[in-house]
Amino acid sequence: MINTKTFSIVVHVLESSHKNVRRLNSAIVALLSACILLLCSCSAGQTVSVPKVVSDTKSATKPTQEAPLVNDPVNSGFFNGTPDQEKQAWLSFTKDGKYRIAQPEDFQFPASAKKLQASDIEKARKQPYVGGDINRDGVHNDFAAIVVDKGAPDAMRFGLVIFTQPSRATEPYKQHFLYSRRDLSKTLLEWWSGGLAVREYFDDGTYRYCYVKWNKSLGQYSCEEVPR
Repeated sequence: MINTKTFSIVVHVLESSHKNVRRLNSAIVALLSACILLLCSCSAGQTVSVPKVVSDTKSATKPTQEAPLVNDPVNSGFFNGTPDQEKQAWLSFTKDGKYRIAQPEDFQFPASAKKLQASDIEKARKQPYVGGDINRDGVHNDFAAIVVDKGAPDAMRFGLVIFTQPSRATEPYKQHFLYSRRDLSKTLLEWWSGGLAVREYFDDGTYRYCYVKWNKSLGQYSCEEVPR
């Protein structure tokens, strides 16, 4: 049998062993915690690289800008030496983008017409506008232009618009359509001593010729055909 002294020694050894195990476990836990804290602090100090998104400027859709029209009255110098209101009247007319000046490729004069008026037709294709005292009121800076409605794809996309200079410099120009929604692809403007004339060719080479007149009482232009 184990005496009381021996039993006390055994109990003391067991208690010491248990305490040592607990201390060891605590040390292990403390060590693991320190490692975790160390890893976290290292991760926090590192910069995480994020891949940059590079935009493809070549494939990106850009709004298209129309090239300036060489034969536009502003670009051609047609308004040089005229009152500034004249140019402003044209800019105001075209600023919303609905109309543009007719281009040489818009015209389709028949070959027979070119034989008759080759130089006049070539000039009219490149410069489809004329200026002068169209309404015969003694004020000389009126002008007329063949224009194209950019929203109309058919042959009736043309118009002939006349800008009238006011008698007072403080008043704005007035605009009147002599023709609207009409095929003017075979039409040229001519200036003569009596004012503005319009020549419209037909496919067979014949033409219609008229003088532009202003009706003051009606406040509108008309074109009186000249008998041939």
